[in-house]
Amino acid sequence: MDECSQGMDDCHVNATCNNTEGSYNCSCKDGFTGDGFTCEGENSKNLYVMIKGRQSNKYKMLIKL
Repeated sequence: MDECSQGMDDCHVNATCNNTEGSYNCSCKDGFTGDGFTCEGENSKNLYVMIKGRQSNKYKMLIKL
């Protein structure tokens, strides 16, 4: 099963999902730090919110502060 391509991962909006055999891992994108499930940018003043829908669909929203 590929959790990444099926949208079944819990990676942060600023992270990349990497499929592995039987699981997956998340890594923050360039310019962000964290564990992949939580990623923060340096001097970031933006708030990213991820809302999961019914069949693990992800909706991403950027709120400018």
